[in-house]
Amino acid sequence: MRNLEFDYSLILLLFIIHSSCSTSTNTPPDSYFIACGSSNDITHLHRTFVADSQQPSVTFDSEHSDIVNSSRTFSPIYQSARTFTTLASYNFDIAHKGWHFIRLYFHPLSKILASVSFSVVTGSYVLLDHFSFNTSKHNSAYMFKEFVIDVNTDILTLTFVPSRESDVAFVNAIEVVPVPDKIFSFDQTLYIPKLKDAALETMYRLNMGGHSVVPSQNSTLFRVWEEDDKYLQPNPLASNMSVNPFSIKSSSNDFGSSEVAPADVYATAKALTNISSKSNLTWVFPVNPKFKYILRMHFCDIISKSRNSLFFNVYVNSEVLMKNLSLSAFTYDVGVPYVIDYVNNNISEEASDKLSVTVETGGPEQGLMLSRTG
Repeated sequence: MRNLEFDYSLILLLFIIHSSCSTSTNTPPDSYFIACGSSNDITHLHRTFVADSQQPSVTFDSEHSDIVNSSRTFSPIYQSARTFTTLASYNFDIAHKGWHFIRLYFHPLSKILASVSFSVVTGSYVLLDHFSFNTSKHNSAYMFKEFVIDVNTDILTLTFVPSRESDVAFVNAIEVVPVPDKIFSFDQTLYIPKLKDAALETMYRLNMGGHSVVPSQNSTLFRVWEEDDKYLQPNPLASNMSVNPFSIKSSSNDFGSSEVAPADVYATAKALTNISSKSNLTWVFPVNPKFKYILRMHFCDIISKSRNSLFFNVYVNSEVLMKNLSLSAFTYDVGVPYVIDYVNNNISEEASDKLSVTVETGGPEQGLMLSRTG
């Protein structure tokens, strides 16, 4: 039974939630960075990916595997791949049970790999179902997929399943990184479901009003936050705002933790330069209507000089989520992070393949993360 959830962040401040301003590269236990099919270790975005045959805590089915190599790619992480001609698995030793990121890198190094179809499964979760570059909706020959699952066993198994006897499965690199429990244990968020029986897939993680945030700026979680402009509907009143990240204040709850989102994300925002009535900012995301989506919106008022001077409305697909929201009512100050979670349960044959998030009347937005569940 397919059971998937996807990770997302909110647009204004929304996708800010998983960033961190720390540049620490301390690697937590149960962290794996695997270069599949490579004969050498590889450095990628400040992380060392170890050749899969050289990592003692990782095993894989080598009997039915092969290696493909090519130097004609833009990054060493994609220059090798491990292929499987039949159902085969990678096994990762897990010392500390709990939430883990699973990140998969794909780049077809041959025409054959570009046309194959396969699935990726872990436990009862189907992470990728009959995945193929020929049918996937993407604009690049390189693909990066991120999932979050709750690992409750001593071994995490990732199984690659070719769809047909003539197909093979492949993967270029794998990451497994533990996720702090506090990221999914907020007491003050809205409408968030119980997540222990779900798997999440990150669909969009955006940094509003700022540059992309790379893994080296994300403490030990190595998340990527992309710029929001390509999802923002044109609005001549939209403006990028920024402050010194060190001016972001701490919070009395976990929202201010760098493990939730980086200060670099909260220090930038997309705002309206005119706060006349009915002015708004709207981000639109392609989605699959067969899934539920969790929106995580990150807010931090970096514009106001005093409390209770900023009020705005938040809509999801034209449905009112928050009316006359004043961040000061929750943060008791300006420049303090706050997070709102929302689950879109609109699953039907008539459901739209677009999900929109709108902020009305001048509210600053920092980031957004979007995930799906089903």
